[in-house]
Amino acid sequence: MDKEEAWKLFQRTAGDFEQEHELRPIATEVFKKCEGLPVAIVTIATALKGEGVAVWRNALQELRMSTPTNIEGVTENVYSCLEWSYKHLKSAEAKSLFLLIGSLGNGDIPLDDLLKYGMGLDLFSKIDSLEHARDRVVSLVGILKSSSLLLDALEDDKYYDRAPSLLFVEEGNGFVKMHDVVRDVAKLIASKHLHQFEVDGVVRSEEWEKSGAEPRNCTGIFLKCTCVNALQEGLVCPEPPFVLLDSIHYSLKIPETFFKAEVRVLSLTGWHRQHLSLSIHSLSNLRTLCVHGHQIEDIKILGNLKRLQILSLEDCLSFKGLEVMMKLTDLRMLSLRGTILPSRSNPLMISSLPRLEHLCIRFNILKDSRLYLDTIPTLCGLKHLSCLRALELVIPFSRLLLEDVSFENLTRYDICVGDGPWAWCDDGQWGRCNDSTKASRRLLLSLGQNEWSQLNPSLHDVVKVPHFSKLFKTTEVLVSDRLVDTKHFINELGCDGFLQLKFLYISRSDGMQYIINTREMVWVDPPRAFPLLERLKLRCLE
Repeated sequence: MDKEEAWKLFQRTAGDFEQEHELRPIATEVFKKCEGLPVAIVTIATALKGEGVAVWRNALQELRMSTPTNIEGVTENVYSCLEWSYKHLKSAEAKSLFLLIGSLGNGDIPLDDLLKYGMGLDLFSKIDSLEHARDRVVSLVGILKSSSLLLDALEDDKYYDRAPSLLFVEEGNGFVKMHDVVRDVAKLIASKHLHQFEVDGVVRSEEWEKSGAEPRNCTGIFLKCTCVNALQEGLVCPEPPFVLLDSIHYSLKIPETFFKAEVRVLSLTGWHRQHLSLSIHSLSNLRTLCVHGHQIEDIKILGNLKRLQILSLEDCLSFKGLEVMMKLTDLRMLSLRGTILPSRSNPLMISSLPRLEHLCIRFNILKDSRLYLDTIPTLCGLKHLSCLRALELVIPFSRLLLEDVSFENLTRYDICVGDGPWAWCDDGQWGRCNDSTKASRRLLLSLGQNEWSQLNPSLHDVVKVPHFSKLFKTTEVLVSDRLVDTKHFINELGCDGFLQLKFLYISRSDGMQYIINTREMVWVDPPRAFPLLERLKLRCLE
């Protein structure tokens, strides 16, 4: 920005300091350190807003004493401003989260990842539940935003490959981003103080060794292997607690000796198909394991990870050995998003996970219905999960709900039952953060006639299930598709009313005659069927 514009921005952000005769020249010198860069102006002025002369004078002195650092595109003064703002964060946890976000690379960062990685690295003190950790992440992100070290992500929900986690569905679009200049400074601070090691994605394997890059004394390794097709044997690394490997190479080879026993967080991501390294079984101290887009033939190799708290297997090819889950007794979060439906011969053993708080099962839908006859998993294990509070469930058959399943303790849920996709929403995407889905309790039912009708009992049978029917009293979003056997919606499904419902969608239900018929209602006047309803959408109804 030119000098005049920059000064106006500095004044507006820092507040009315010109009345202080002694403060004016100090503020002018601090302003010069920002060199007209908006991110530096906003960051330093926000931190000093409302402070006295002594604090401003001390800030100027520290900016002058800051160690010069060479970052391409970032001057020494700008670096000093951003580093000063980081150092003066009042929360040590906020500092740690700032460095973590800066290390995660370009683009928008899911809040869900911050929770998973932060839990594994013990960034949060005195946390007694995932919901508590979730609130801590939101609080710390707020601190960084108020300090102008972190930004809101774009609001265009079509930009993202995945919807936000159920834990963060109310928080904007569930993503945050960091200005590229701030991120460069964060990376440098992390490399200086935490000795983190990063390999750029353009470095090829034959160039890696020539570069002289060795992750000595590091606490984190961040590898973005765009062109690397094989990792080196015997990296010089004293067992860092965090390893993030992001590769789009179809056949990236990971040496058996690559992983070390002291790793606490391991994230393997990338839209490629590769086998999981057998050396993972030696990571006895691993707390968080995220594997996205890999081929896993057998997950029995995870049975030795007794301290594992968060396990995320997303968009992985079909795997066996699900009985290993019974050994992971300290597991708090389990995500199987985009996996193939397990069979009864390969059961998902979740009933023995006494500390599980968040479960995500979003099965891929196979086209051939005949394959489903022998691949319907049991959900009755849910009733044994006394600590379960958040459930994301996408299943093709309502028959699964007739089992002895308990949803009694849920405070968050996103349950979809039916053969989807459904045509109810404006953009064709269930789970995107538009106005209708920014809710922590959502229920979608599509139980009409289709190729799986033999597996779909009527809605009347489903609502008779005691624990499931209770969801109608707490859900904020209810989508009902193809309710062919329902004529009077409120009388047949919600005789006590939908007390917390905000968004109601009903589509393709040819037998529907009334949403609400006051002549047949026996409630005390005035009827309170939908006391909080904000939006009603009816589509393809006779």
